[in-house]
Amino acid sequence: MGEALDPADLLAILLGLAVAIGCINHLWIRLPPAIGMLLGSLALSASDHIFHLHIMRWFRGTFAAANLPHFFLDGAVALLVFAGSLHVDIKELSRRRWLILLLATASVILSTAIFGTGMWLAFAAIVGESLFNDGAGVVLFLLALGVTQGDTLVLGHGHVLAALLREIVGGAGLGLVAGWGPRCLCAAFTTKACSC
Repeated sequence: MGEALDPADLLAILLGLAVAIGCINHLWIRLPPAIGMLLGSLALSASDHIFHLHIMRWFRGTFAAANLPHFFLDGAVALLVFAGSLHVDIKELSRRRWLILLLATASVILSTAIFGTGMWLAFAAIVGESLFNDGAGVVLFLLALGVTQGDTLVLGHGHVLAALLREIVGGAGLGLVAGWGPRCLCAAFTTKACSC
């Protein structure tokens, strides 16, 4: 059991276990399918733990070695979408087509715009805060370095404020020039490429 399985083998084992649990539930226990599957999975996991079979440890190790994003996105999601589409009521789908279209398009675009704007604002705040933190960190490091080397002039007469302003304003100016220049250059190339 130390050998890792392919994702297709894992999927086959999991589907086989799901079918077995579903059949047992349907034939003898008669719970709703989702609850029966949950309780069957819990019972399987508990029996592994109680009887020290170490199957779950093997499964965890195998899943850790598997490429799960590929396994789920390219395999399991397709099966779930197909299984879900088998239970769609076409008449109800047709009756609510405009609401479904609205939810599938406009709401997705709106939520993406809201999330994107929130992330942009958060990163803008982080960058601005980082600019001041980095400048202050550089100044404090230079002050500490000066003190350890016996330089007493760095602590008085506005030297700290001047050093802070030099680092913060200088860093902002350098960042503006270093960012704006390549942006203008890229815009010039993009405009030239579009006009050709």
